Amino acid sequence: MDFEQERAAFFGGYGQPPALLEALRDQVLYVPLDHNDRYFTLMYGEVPWMLAFTTWVRAQEFAVAAERDLASVQASEVTGAALIDRVVTQGPVPTGLVIDAHQADVMVFPPEALDSRGSS
Repeated sequence: MDFEQERAAFFGGYGQPPALLEALRDQVLYVPLDHNDRYFTLMYGEVPWMLAFTTWVRAQEFAVAAERDLASVQASEVTGAALIDRVVTQGPVPTGLVIDAHQADVMVFPPEALDSRGSS
């Protein structure tokens, strides 16, 4: 199943976390960029969180809610696997991933759910 189907299954109570994470790895994501054209993180509860969106429209809806000027909002398009393997899990501190912030079907992946460096 694709990420949207796995997310729906998860919210329906019969999803499987490993299948959800695998589908996320295949999903194309839009990751907002800061004013220096770099990925950014938001701190919450002493944990950095990276935001990513499944569609450009969802990224724009979040920007409007955050009172950002849409003309200045940019994003990088990347697969979930690349974002997780090359960015989120490679930082100096554990980082979480929030998919589709400001949406009813937001998904939150804490650092330990993403980082396989400690597992065999």
